[in-house]
Amino acid sequence: MMQQHQPLLNQLASLDGQFKVQSHAPEGENWFDIVVGRHPVLVSAPHACMHLRDGALKMHEEYKGAIALYLAQACDCHAIVTSHRADEDPNWTLESDYKNAIRSLVERHDIGFVIDLHGMMNRYHMGVAIGTIKGSSCDPSFVEPHFSDAGFISANVDALNQSVAAWRNVVVDHPRFTGGVVNHTVTRFVAQQLNIQSVQIELASEVRVVRSAATADWPREYYGNPEAITASVHALQSLIVSIEC
Repeated sequence: MMQQHQPLLNQLASLDGQFKVQSHAPEGENWFDIVVGRHPVLVSAPHACMHLRDGALKMHEEYKGAIALYLAQACDCHAIVTSHRADEDPNWTLESDYKNAIRSLVERHDIGFVIDLHGMMNRYHMGVAIGTIKGSSCDPSFVEPHFSDAGFISANVDALNQSVAAWRNVVVDHPRFTGGVVNHTVTRFVAQQLNIQSVQIELASEVRVVRSAATADWPREYYGNPEAITASVHALQSLIVSIEC
């Protein structure tokens, strides 16, 4: 069973190494990378590398950059990912070079849909949180079926703690992960400033992290669920290829 997932896991692990950088970009260079494709969808990973938020250093969200790059290759779509340490949080500040780059990409390549990828911990008892700003950034009924087809199950927030297979739970507009009801998220920027559809996708560690090395803060190696990782990536691929802008 494990063998069928291994090629994808190996690709993601290979791509993720570049996002462990802790240094700033060389002077004169951007702290994010852009991949240009032909399909009019942009996949964003603003927390692929460590960054500052309100003066506090936040670590990178593992494998989000890797998944974004994989999707760009597999679906021939566009991608923007942080590639070096940033002194701002592009998913928090009202204005940023990252958001300006998204604006330029959307206008130059006639992009009609943006998927903003993020990572959450397993403690929320769900594998995926779909944030649509209460339906204002996109129609959740268009996004959620792609995860259902990949093996996820629509869940009610109040029943999450009773779930046996927590990674299969997918929740739309969880109170903590709305996509930008309050904060100046990428999803909110795209929907309100660029006037195109966007969605924030939060993936739990179990459905995105192939392997995480032990650290001083977490003294054990961590391995995600191969079936869950494959399901989340396939759901995102299905969503991307279904979009016709």
